Amino acid sequence: MRITLVVALVLMGCVHKTNIDKAVKEGSVLRLDLARVMVERGAYGAALPLLQRITAEAPDAPDGHVLLGVVLREEGRLDAAAAEFRTVLASAPRHAAAHAGLGITYSRLRQHTAAVAEHKRAVELAPKQAEYWNNLGFALYIEGEVAQAIAAYEHALAIDPTFHVAYNNLGFAYGAQRRYDDALLAFTKAVGEARAHLNLALVYERAGDTENAARSRRTARRLDATVTAQRNPEPSEDK
Repeated sequence: MRITLVVALVLMGCVHKTNIDKAVKEGSVLRLDLARVMVERGAYGAALPLLQRITAEAPDAPDGHVLLGVVLREEGRLDAAAAEFRTVLASAPRHAAAHAGLGITYSRLRQHTAAVAEHKRAVELAPKQAEYWNNLGFALYIEGEVAQAIAAYEHALAIDPTFHVAYNNLGFAYGAQRRYDDALLAFTKAVGEARAHLNLALVYERAGDTENAARSRRTARRLDATVTAQRNPEPSEDK
């Protein structure tokens, strides 16, 4: 990309150093944007070599390291992913996305207390990011802090009332408190009425209430005969 842009400028007679530097900078931005699109679409294998090149050429640029950390994490290379996020935070301790990314990585490493701490820092730095509040809720839920998790999920939904992942997570948290009506309402907003009853059946099963679990499954089948073949969505983070 860099060579192509420089050659094009030379052919056009635009050989002033300022023009070349501008073209190189624009090329770097385009490559980073391309890598970001790849990551958003889950094309981690394709994004990995591009991000490795970007971070090698611009080791002090935090966004490339954050994206590389996400790719490494989703490829299962958790220690390497954590190292990328820590690299960013060593020089930019207020980088919210790096804290959020490190928090998810710690959850995958089963370092749940550390995950909660990172997510709390992320929402402190970027309080209007609904996904950060959802991720904090997930980490708290895993730690058994259900009431705090519910508060975090509700905060996420106050920011983004269409956030289906947070509604689904909220349903499981309500279920853990045996607030079954609230759980059903949250599940319905997340996945629709039929699958909501299927999720509620899972909540009842975890509470040892097999009778209500069976009734919820029958209701799900009555509403949609195909729904029981679908996997129940568990609580999850937003990557």
